Amino acid sequence: DFAMPANIIVGVEQGDRSADLARNDEAFTRFLLDELLPYIDREYRTLPYRTLIGHSLGGRFALLALCRAPTQFSATIAISPS
Repeated sequence: DFAMPANIIVGVEQGDRSADLARNDEAFTRFLLDELLPYIDREYRTLPYRTLIGHSLGGRFALLALCRAPTQFSATIAISPS
C-alpha cells in the first residue's frame, strides 16, 4: 500500500543551463510542454501523475513552470531554487 509506483525518469541534457533555465526559460517551458511531454506520453505507458523536480536553476525553472502551466504536473519539487 505504501510502495512508490513505477516511474519514468527523464533528464534533459543541456549545454548551457543558465541559457535554458534562465534567459530562455519561456522557450524551454514550451519545449517541455509541447514536445517532450507529448513524446513521453506517446512512447511510454504513463500515468496522469507527473512530478517536475529541479535543483538550483532547475528548481527556479520548476517553480516558473508551475506558475505557467499549473495543471501539467501533479507535484513540483524545487530543491534550493536560485
